[in-house]
Amino acid sequence: MKFTCCIVDEATQATEPECLAPLILGCEKMVLVGDPNQLPATVLSSEAENRKFRQSLFTRMYNFYNEEENKDRSPVMMLTTQYRMHPEILAWPNQWFYDNKLQTSPALLNDKFRDIRVRPYLFLNMSSQEDQSDKGYQINSI
Repeated sequence: MKFTCCIVDEATQATEPECLAPLILGCEKMVLVGDPNQLPATVLSSEAENRKFRQSLFTRMYNFYNEEENKDRSPVMMLTTQYRMHPEILAWPNQWFYDNKLQTSPALLNDKFRDIRVRPYLFLNMSSQEDQSDKGYQINSI
């Protein structure tokens, strides 16, 4: 079977050999979709880890094109509009990981969150004790 394009979603979680396989099989174009600020390549084998397969092809290319001498020819595109989370939830990761470049879609602000009367998240400080039994874990609040 011949295919011309392969789209790899969550490409930062795939190892380099996983991403190279379609190219070896004759794929002409590849689109890597992912976020280098989120989960790294998933490597469960210590042998693969020892052979330096911990980095994804996406991350390798992202780092290469972020070097000063390569920035002007970078094919990397960052999507800057998000459509899923409340702006208050977005605030911290936006500042910490994305240099405040992410914006919430105006449609999301107008429709989805207009009537929310509670805060989108909150932290509770709870003391607890976990007991392990033959039935699994049981959490007892103190």
